[in-house]
Amino acid sequence: MIDGALLRNSCLMLVEINIHNLEIYQREFESDLLVQTRQYYAAESQTFIAATSVADYLRQAESRLLEEEARADRYFDKSSKAKLRSILQDELIVKYASRLVHDPASGAAHMLTTGAVDDMARMYSLFCREPATLVDLRDCLSAIVKASGTAIVNDREHARQPRLFVEKVLECRSHFLRFVELAFKQDRNFARALKDALEYFINLDTRAAHYLALFTDDLLRKQQAQHSAGLSDQVRTHAQCSSATPVRAIDRWINRQPSILSDLICVLSLLSLFFFFSSARPSIPS
Repeated sequence: MIDGALLRNSCLMLVEINIHNLEIYQREFESDLLVQTRQYYAAESQTFIAATSVADYLRQAESRLLEEEARADRYFDKSSKAKLRSILQDELIVKYASRLVHDPASGAAHMLTTGAVDDMARMYSLFCREPATLVDLRDCLSAIVKASGTAIVNDREHARQPRLFVEKVLECRSHFLRFVELAFKQDRNFARALKDALEYFINLDTRAAHYLALFTDDLLRKQQAQHSAGLSDQVRTHAQCSSATPVRAIDRWINRQPSILSDLICVLSLLSLFFFFSSARPSIPS
């Protein structure tokens, strides 16, 4: 059991021996502290990553970083905190970043395909401490979106059912957009990676744009029919049962309808990817 007060006072004494610099504190205490800290976490991380899943490793790494930062605040001179943080990030994150992303059983690809948003958010948060590690994570997102989209495009059942094709594309976009918004905190680089990956598979087959256009037309026609039938009934009901004006009745009816705006925006954005990029990049003919 560490005597916290004794440790803190000893460090303080070494700092105050020379008020002009930290030479004595660094030579007599900090240098050994940094070496032993690196050795300890190098051994612990190696053992832990070999025996557990990526999600569990990330939780352990997050916990260790918070513990060491709190310990540095309690006991050591403030100049030691950044040095300790750098050692932990190097041993816990940088050294294993590629392995954490590409682990076939529980890495980033597994998290993305299974919807593990919280685990991915933890990975992103830890990797943000060392921005160079984010490149592998962003590339993984791009690869998974492209693979998922390509499978949709190549599915023969989807080719026979355009509506099913578009629904699957929207599901794919919604699934990965949730990661961009919640796990990657709307990081512009990850948003761009998602957009580029969507553009990639939408342009694999020229029929994709045709299917999206048909789906958009169908949405608009159905909404128009529902709007015409429902609006007249609602206005008549409000006119009979209340003193509401027709304009207020219309507003109330519109606010109660299930909106297709979200799906429509999604489809139009996908169409824009096709038409914008098809002029610069030829599509594979059907």
